[in-house]
Amino acid sequence: MYTIYIAEDGTPFKNEIECKDYEWKLNHSFLETIKFYDKNDNLLTDIFNLNTYCECMKVFVPNEEALKDFYDFVNYTGFCSFEDVKEAGVLYSWNEKEKHFTKS
Repeated sequence: MYTIYIAEDGTPFKNEIECKDYEWKLNHSFLETIKFYDKNDNLLTDIFNLNTYCECMKVFVPNEEALKDFYDFVNYTGFCSFEDVKEAGVLYSWNEKEKHFTKS
């Protein structure tokens, strides 16, 4: 016997956490507009992936709606270094010396 978790839109999952994350993303659609880049300026596409958090060197949040979803994301995940991102429409880069994101 096993349990299947069904998201609000009918998508099935075998794992409760994956289902909850999927539904959370559905309710925060502006997250898709946020861009994360690694040290080689490669786009990191899975915002929930721990590797994205660890490898992210640049963040761009395009507008106020995305910024609100981004703050919700930071609170939801606990990815605290992203708290330095305060404004929409500004590229933030990781400052290795100071260990936080700063405006580029």
